[in-house]
Amino acid sequence: MRIMENKKILDTSIGFIGAGMMGAPMIYNLTKNFSKVFVYDTDQTKLKEFENNKSIIIVDAIGQLSKYCNIIFTCLPGISEIKKVHLDKTGIFENILENVIICELSTTLPKLSKSLEKKYCEKKSTYLEAMMIGPPKTAYNAELLFIISGKKVDNFYFLEALNCMGRLNKWVGSIGNASKAKLLHNALGMINMAATAEILGLCIKSGIDINSFIDIVRQSPKSKGIGYSTIFDLYSESIINKSKTGTGKLRIAAKDTFLAKELASDQNYSTPILDETKKMFEEAKKMGLGEEEYSRVADIVEYRYGSKIF
Repeated sequence: MRIMENKKILDTSIGFIGAGMMGAPMIYNLTKNFSKVFVYDTDQTKLKEFENNKSIIIVDAIGQLSKYCNIIFTCLPGISEIKKVHLDKTGIFENILENVIICELSTTLPKLSKSLEKKYCEKKSTYLEAMMIGPPKTAYNAELLFIISGKKVDNFYFLEALNCMGRLNKWVGSIGNASKAKLLHNALGMINMAATAEILGLCIKSGIDINSFIDIVRQSPKSKGIGYSTIFDLYSESIINKSKTGTGKLRIAAKDTFLAKELASDQNYSTPILDETKKMFEEAKKMGLGEEEYSRVADIVEYRYGSKIF
């Protein structure tokens, strides 16, 4: 975790809902700068690790958090959880004060963000998207990239909170634009992951030495070759060895490709490559691989081929 050096402890209350794989390290990083971070999660067992941190105040209801915080971050696993946390009678909207900044870190749909922005205006509050780019390791190291959309604010505490959790903030205009950019980014990554696994499998079946092929692809940018990608560079060995790298899980890949397809459908835009990628990750979930890492998409390549490859 990145140590925040020579920083003043800020005496303002931050709220954070969702202490999962990405949320927990961000909560810890916030305590480097903020004296009070109110934390809620539906799974109270996730909160035990915070019990000895004097800057973290654990609450057992969203209402308790909402009434004390003028900046609230939400980091949730899916669309249904987002709707529940914001709109239930025990959720944020029914319990917040006025003039609150609510920042959605969860991967969401643009149309949902637009409706929530309009809803929170009734409370004279600001709803923003700050979509995270990066795996859990970057959350621990406070190296996340945040894509932000909505009404641009210059609230010092909000901007300082983002700086505690990440390395760069990129504003992209009106509400919904950040979630669009995040979905497109993730879809591109998942397409690349699936294609990389498929080509590595074909390489092995073709009788080419796999290590030589990996080296060729990695060296190709120096000669303006087109086969190289960050996904290939970071994950080719983990795909062929089915080893862990600390990346996201296949159920997240299935969710993100589904949401990207929803975005495409809203635009009446044909996406045959995305469609096939989405099917691969849905198959992974059906095979019980949802909790495995992205690189285990190699199992789907083998399943479709009909025998072991890697």
